Amino acid sequence: KTDINNVLLHIGTDTNGHIWAAIAGDRLSVNGNSYIDFEFLQNTLTQTTNGGFASTGPHGGRTVNDLLLSLAFSGGGNVAEFFAWKWETNSSGGFEYVDVTASLPADRIFAALNTNSVAVPWRAFDHTNYPPFAFAEAIVDLTVLVGNFDPCRSIGFKTIMVKTKASQSVSAGVEDFVEPIQYTF
Repeated sequence: KTDINNVLLHIGTDTNGHIWAAIAGDRLSVNGNSYIDFEFLQNTLTQTTNGGFASTGPHGGRTVNDLLLSLAFSGGGNVAEFFAWKWETNSSGGFEYVDVTASLPADRIFAALNTNSVAVPWRAFDHTNYPPFAFAEAIVDLTVLVGNFDPCRSIGFKTIMVKTKASQSVSAGVEDFVEPIQYTF
């Protein structure tokens, strides 16, 4: 349920100058809950030769105000949900992701999951279609999301890390991942 074959990330600007992020991904097994995280990191994260990761993030491997957008296959895997998290300091002097989903107006986030078999023009786990509940997507207005934290803050990220996990917890172990994408915007 956490094996991914294809992910999509598209960044675009609407006619009002708002930056939107479209995220999507698939999964091999449609049984149970699973999550695909898209981490937008302000500093560089790279994969090491021993299978680990090296980060230049100064705050516990990340940077305060990094974003984690999570696309959830929930309700046993048949409901699409979206969650947004922001890296912040915590009360014990460390750092953690804090759920900021509620800071987004309802018309600034859209999420969907395929409920029927869908033919695709690419290979989806060696098939040419997705069975129901195998592909989820969301689109979020990053300008509004980041602006709700601080209206003077700009969007500036250097690395995008896409990974899956079996639990919604931000501390859940990585199950599958795409090599970190170096992308400055």
